Amino acid sequence: MAAANIPQEEFDDEFLTCCVCQSLYNDPRVLPCLHTFCARCLERWRKGERQFTCPTCRQQVSLQGTGVNSIPVSFHINRLLDFRALRRSEESHACCQMCESGARVEGTCGDCRLLLCKNCITSHGNIPTLKDHYIITLDDLKNPRSRQNYTRAQYCPKHTDQRMTFFCQPCAKLVCRDCTITEHRPGPDHDPQDVSKAAQEVRAELQTLLQKAQETTEDLKKTTSAVGKELTTIATNCDIEDRKIQEHFSKLRGKLDEAEKEMRGKLREMEKTQREPLLKEREVLEKLKVHRDGLHSCANVLARDGNWVSTISSDGDKLNRPHGVAVTEDGHVFVADAGDHYIRKYRYM
Repeated sequence: MAAANIPQEEFDDEFLTCCVCQSLYNDPRVLPCLHTFCARCLERWRKGERQFTCPTCRQQVSLQGTGVNSIPVSFHINRLLDFRALRRSEESHACCQMCESGARVEGTCGDCRLLLCKNCITSHGNIPTLKDHYIITLDDLKNPRSRQNYTRAQYCPKHTDQRMTFFCQPCAKLVCRDCTITEHRPGPDHDPQDVSKAAQEVRAELQTLLQKAQETTEDLKKTTSAVGKELTTIATNCDIEDRKIQEHFSKLRGKLDEAEKEMRGKLREMEKTQREPLLKEREVLEKLKVHRDGLHSCANVLARDGNWVSTISSDGDKLNRPHGVAVTEDGHVFVADAGDHYIRKYRYM
């Protein structure tokens, strides 16, 4: 256990100290909320009331009897206190509390609540009235299995000289022999049984529950394993399909790129096919525009007012700025000279 590694002083403060009186537990009682306190501390805390709150968590507590003696004793804390006392006796070299021999302590009795020497432990086993007392030795204290078998004897709060060796199942309560004759007499409302028999029945029920819990645990492990495998399978399958999807759309993108490239190429070819004749036509039109401009100039000269016929000659006068030409059916050539604004006539020979 983790507590085994805690220093003794820290263990005492953490587990064996009452938070009310700040001392080691004395007659520890455990409340329904599982908080533990000394009986005398609870007696002072409740101030004579049958109902009071837990000093730690403030949960409401109702007494079943007239005093705190009706509150269950903390068997676990009492065991730890006995272990502590026995361990401390070894460290302090304490002497036997039962005899006056001054012998070294070798164990403790849960019934007598005394530290015993080796001889007194032996005497307990030889005396009929003492041989059924719960005893743990220093050697047993070092053995975890032996520690589990030890418990402090519980005496009836009403019959203080009687150990509670019976368990009333309807009441779920430990009772003594005298209680089985008085308030827990066998009948419709009470069924006191020997503690050992009741413990065997409870142990058998616990074993059954434990077996079911173990089976449930195994089923949970199998289910958890199956779920884990399914999750792994799903993840693996999804990864495979994801790669397939990536490859598929990668191929589609490649085909789309090729189709795009092909269609754009066809578009360029179509553009070229449609542009070439138009470009040639535009070139012809540009040439015609030059002739059109020349004819326009001829028309402007011919339309001028004045005696321009006298300027027509065929004597080979030199042209200044020829700008247009026209040929008649009878072989005459008319040239417009933009330099001196004349039209010169020539004969085609």
